[in-house]
Amino acid sequence: MGINRHAARRDANEAEIVAALERIGCRVLRLKEVDLLVLSRRKDELYLLEIKTKTGRVTASQQKLIDDGWPLAVVRSIPEAISAVSRRGPRGTDPRDDDRIQGGGGDSR
Repeated sequence: MGINRHAARRDANEAEIVAALERIGCRVLRLKEVDLLVLSRRKDELYLLEIKTKTGRVTASQQKLIDDGWPLAVVRSIPEAISAVSRRGPRGTDPRDDDRIQGGGGDSR
């Protein structure tokens, strides 16, 4: 792995999403091509997450990863990130109900 001489631009909502994932027991590694590699301790599985703001779009190289079959989840909020790495989600409990995720009641933007 080469030295990254230029800091990757990070989305404004990345820090709060990383903090929420860590609060539910995930380990998070920030990457260059994709924003995060997340280890879910509950499920002992790895996930690739690309964090985007409300209007953000995937880059051409990120779209190629998706097209090539990489399991890359594009998330725009804490609930979407939690859903991507847990059993809870659209068909389960709404992750916004869990105070640990929101850090005691913060908004999920």
